[in-house]
Amino acid sequence: MHKDKNSYIYIVGDGNIGNFLAVMLRQNKFVQIISKKHQGQKKLILQTPDSNITASVTYQSKDNIKCKPDVLIIATKAYDLRNSINDMRQHIKPNTIIILVQNGLGAHTVIKDLITNNPIIAAPLSYGVKTIALQTLFSSLQGIIQLGQLSGKTLTLEQQQQIKNMFQKTEINWQWQHNIEQKIKQKFAINCIINPLTVIYNCQNGSLKNIAGCKYIIEKLANEISNTVSDIGWSSEELITETNNVITLTATNKSSMLTDYRNNKATELEFINKKLSKIAKKNNIEIPVNSAILCMLSTLIQRQNNG
Repeated sequence: MHKDKNSYIYIVGDGNIGNFLAVMLRQNKFVQIISKKHQGQKKLILQTPDSNITASVTYQSKDNIKCKPDVLIIATKAYDLRNSINDMRQHIKPNTIIILVQNGLGAHTVIKDLITNNPIIAAPLSYGVKTIALQTLFSSLQGIIQLGQLSGKTLTLEQQQQIKNMFQKTEINWQWQHNIEQKIKQKFAINCIINPLTVIYNCQNGSLKNIAGCKYIIEKLANEISNTVSDIGWSSEELITETNNVITLTATNKSSMLTDYRNNKATELEFINKKLSKIAKKNNIEIPVNSAILCMLSTLIQRQNNG
């Protein structure tokens, strides 16, 4: 790692989260987004309830990288993680820190097989970010990023301080977690509830509170998840409470799954509700509500694909 104040931080993924992180990390002059679509500098505006944050963000292709990253943030969808790592493999130094912000369970095991020596940090986040105009994002800035070492070579004290300094210079609310696996499972559990329901009801997150019968579905699904996912650290009642908190905090946001569905793109269903189904099947646990949700989603996606 460089011992100066700034290190080379590359973000793979130019979606809402990748752009959001680039704006948040703008005080580091060596932050760049690796993109297949954009090149050069662009002005990004992040609107918040209190102010507008403007940042000049540099985009470049992986083929034009001149300095290898000290920190590599992978902000792509879970199903793109393997390709993202393979694309960047030649640029990864022995001491490059890799930070993953993917949703769901299962995606992180991919990198454990691909990268064995570099420190791997998982960073599940609860920030809601949406695009509201060209090169303009909105976030309530009500959320948190949980950081913790997932696998690979243990972070040195210098590397730990580097990561802390990186986030302390931002408006991001963050915490270092020694049990990051549990935080990943908790984010997974909330995603299993909010994401598919917003697709089924074709609504923003906050609307789930106003739909007849949705409260009952959330409660039943939370019970299935808490019975299926081990070491989640929440009872079903606590999961319901946390889910409702996220729904309130991200009321005007569309879930990532709904956004993908509306744009006729692949969803992360394989790493969310389908993953829950696989865990339940492996342990001979019946989860009829999740099964019904998967059937409804399958029908919706099939209809969409058939035009």
